[in-house]
Amino acid sequence: MENKRRMFKPDIALSVNTTLIFDTSTGQLNTNPDLEANPKDLSAHSIGIVHSESSKCDLGCVFPEDYVRVPLDFPEGFNVQLTQAELFSDDWRIVKSIIPKIAPLHYIATSYHLSRVKAPDPYIGRSGTSIEQGRMGCQSHQDRHITSLVSRDTWNSGCPPNKLYEDCYAAIRSRRTGISRSTNLQNNTTTIHMYWVEVQRSQKE
Repeated sequence: MENKRRMFKPDIALSVNTTLIFDTSTGQLNTNPDLEANPKDLSAHSIGIVHSESSKCDLGCVFPEDYVRVPLDFPEGFNVQLTQAELFSDDWRIVKSIIPKIAPLHYIATSYHLSRVKAPDPYIGRSGTSIEQGRMGCQSHQDRHITSLVSRDTWNSGCPPNKLYEDCYAAIRSRRTGISRSTNLQNNTTTIHMYWVEVQRSQKE
């Protein structure tokens, strides 16, 4: 098992970041951006990035491409409102109270980006009929791609095999999430970014 961790490289290494924008006056999440007036106004969106240097397979195994920025689809009736303390306080205990409020959206975003990984179709060259079979760059011979959901800790550590292994086999609910927060007083908005920090210690042992 230990040797497998040291030698591990996933078929696909993928990270997810979720961004939410709040009105600093009301603390209300903007769930209805005016896309007709501003097509780029994705107030709630997620970004999924494939780290090809840490993946066995190439980008052809992920649809539609390596870097995708998509608006979030909110569950019916979903609503989030932050307090003024959550928007502006420097007390980390208060800031952490934001996490359970927005984590459901991060789970949804993560599920979407993981669904972008195609079924394996390893390239086997030409058959007896001289027809090429499989997808060029696909190295997986499993029934599904072995995928690591890359955490911030793994990325900051240079994506070592043992951490990619943990990111691959840990359940979603066993992972710790983190956030960063920034306020734009000119636009009267506060932006929250949520990401996967690491696999919780009890799940690594």
